[in-house]
Amino acid sequence: MGAMNDSAAQATQQAEALAQAVSQNVITQAEADTFVAVHAALDGYLVANPGTGNAEARQLTGLTFLIETSVLTQVQADTFLDVHDRLMESGLMR
Repeated sequence: MGAMNDSAAQATQQAEALAQAVSQNVITQAEADTFVAVHAALDGYLVANPGTGNAEARQLTGLTFLIETSVLTQVQADTFLDVHDRLMESGLMR
């Protein structure tokens, strides 16, 4: 039950950060929507393929796999990474 609560809390924090980023013109709503969709696909991959290594390397491996298997496009993955960077730079995401 703890993991479920953690996931729900993380989803709530993510939604709040994205809404704030859109309202502050850090990202567009379309970019936020893409971020959410890619994050969901990536989370699914990471749960099924826990692997080892640091989080950034695992994330890039997951994105590459999801592109190669046509789950995501390169544009979606690039948008996800760009939004992630802008959220980190703005302090809206840790």
